[in-house]
Amino acid sequence: MKRLICLLIILTMCIALPLTAYADNDDYEFDTSYFHNGIKGKGTETNLSLLLTDDYYRDRLSSVYVQDTIASVSYVTIFIVEGYEEIKHEIIELLSPKFVIQFHYTIYSLSQKQAAFDEILGENDDKILSMAFSADYIGIEIIVAAEDWFEYYKKLTQKYGFFISVNPFVNIPDLSDGIPGQGTLENPEEYWEENGYPDNISFAFEGGSMLEDGVNYAFWIIGIVNANETDKQVIIDLLAPTCLITFEDSLYSYNERKIAYDGILALEDENIIAVILLSNMDKVLVIVEEEDIKHYDELLTAQFGGMVWVSEDIRFIALDGSGWNDILPPVSTPEEIAPGAVTPDLVEPLLPIGGIEVTSPGNEANPFFWVTLVIILLLCGVAALFIIRRYALSPAMQTTNGDIVSGTAPVKMGKKQIQTAIKDSTKTPSDNVYTSLMERIDKKRE
Repeated sequence: MKRLICLLIILTMCIALPLTAYADNDDYEFDTSYFHNGIKGKGTETNLSLLLTDDYYRDRLSSVYVQDTIASVSYVTIFIVEGYEEIKHEIIELLSPKFVIQFHYTIYSLSQKQAAFDEILGENDDKILSMAFSADYIGIEIIVAAEDWFEYYKKLTQKYGFFISVNPFVNIPDLSDGIPGQGTLENPEEYWEENGYPDNISFAFEGGSMLEDGVNYAFWIIGIVNANETDKQVIIDLLAPTCLITFEDSLYSYNERKIAYDGILALEDENIIAVILLSNMDKVLVIVEEEDIKHYDELLTAQFGGMVWVSEDIRFIALDGSGWNDILPPVSTPEEIAPGAVTPDLVEPLLPIGGIEVTSPGNEANPFFWVTLVIILLLCGVAALFIIRRYALSPAMQTTNGDIVSGTAPVKMGKKQIQTAIKDSTKTPSDNVYTSLMERIDKKRE
């Protein structure tokens, strides 16, 4: 029994040692004021450029993006290449507490992207209007003429991967210069979807946002039919000061386009691949095969007017069913889109997979604790089973005359008990046993 107890103590100590060592680690300090899982650095490095210039980090990181700086604290998003997840702990220990970090995964390193950038730049392609590293995780942003977009998108992404972002040149105004609202409404699109669009409004589209001094400003593009200053002022008085408004002149109202949209869907024409009520243009986009464009353009224009835009180019379709300003690389071909679908499933294949929760012993259950607990319970169960078998069952002996000798503790039959049992026996041994006993007695006497 003593051996069993010693064994239990030794095993428990061996398992508890790594548990104690793990628990002695310092907890990470979390700052959730900007990132829901933001972690403050614990080191002394104040220069982020180290992560972008050192070859060790360039092979393991994809990008380092400063989201915002508030009260001398920089909120940084770092994209780690899959397979190097352990580097997040090194970065936390390296950077100073002036940085609050969130991590994401991606699949392309900064070194890979730099090599692609240098190669494309060295080709001196005059159709590439501009090329630059993007501020976020995407990688390389390339601008080409609209008519060259699809060709270059396919060519460059197939050769280098989806960290290449190819976009057509579009002259878009700076939405951050929009007019701030003077009312209380923060989302005109949702409001008009629920309460109905005014007859002079064509669309309300949120084209982005900006965080400044802790306040999030949304850029709203509002399409107005026959716009005048009075109509614009009505919108300004409706929207909140956090809405920066840019007005666009439109020919067709939302209500007119909705009638055309429903009418085209009601045709249930199998040759119509998709019908989209664009949210950032005064058009209804109809997708058909290239050879059918002329026929359907004439047919639908005759029925619904110039608000119908017939095209075979799938690049105009975006996730929210909007259009040109929200172009995403297509991964579905027209043949794969169900007739009458509001929008095809277009998904940018580029990671990140999602936020990596970098937690500490103080913020999540310790895995060693559960392993230790399970093993201790198993050992205790084995000990209990051993004790029950040894003590809980009363040992018993049966003599040759049928008497039962029992006790509550382990008992060995003594010499006197054996002699008494034989003496009191009322049974006669068989002839074979008797002969054998007599032979042994005779040999003993000799």
